[in-house]
Amino acid sequence: MIPVGNYHDKIYVIYQSKADFPEHANLAVMRYSGGFSMTGLGFQAGSDSNLYEAKTIIKTETEDELEPLYITIDKQNKYLSHYWGEKNKQDNPDVVKEYPLKAGKPFPEMQIRNENNTMNLGKASGHLLVVNWWATTCSACIDEIPGLNILVEKYKDKGVHLSGS
Repeated sequence: MIPVGNYHDKIYVIYQSKADFPEHANLAVMRYSGGFSMTGLGFQAGSDSNLYEAKTIIKTETEDELEPLYITIDKQNKYLSHYWGEKNKQDNPDVVKEYPLKAGKPFPEMQIRNENNTMNLGKASGHLLVVNWWATTCSACIDEIPGLNILVEKYKDKGVHLSGS
C-alpha cells in the first residue's frame, strides 16, 4: 500500500498469480470518493537481477496528470518501494499537467465549426456559454431541444449563450 495524500486514498500493486510475479501486475487506485481504477503495470528487470521496476502515470479525479510514479520491487527481500518524479521523493506527487476543463477556470481556446459558421470560444469571454453537441438523427437530442430553448429564453438577459453543433 502506498499512501498518496489528497489525490488518492490508497494505491495497491496486485498480482494474479505467483507465476507472473513480478513481471505482470495491476495497479489499483482507490479514490476518496469511493471510486477506483485499475491499470496494467509492466515491470522490467533492473540492473540487479532481484530488482524489477515500473513507471506509470496517474491522473486525479479532476483529470490532472501527476508526475510519474516509479515502483521498484526487490524480489529477494520481498520489498516494494516507490517515488514520485524524482529519486528519493516519497511524499505527495506534484501535478505536472492540469486538465483544461475545470469549474472556475477559463474555457480553453478552441473553435467549434458547423455547416453554417465557426465560433471561437475564446471570444466568449465574460459570458456563460452552453455548448451542446447533437444530431438530428438522435431522438434524445431532439427531445432536449425544447428544454434548451427554455434555458436560452430564461437567461437571455443574464449573458448566457447557447451554441449547438
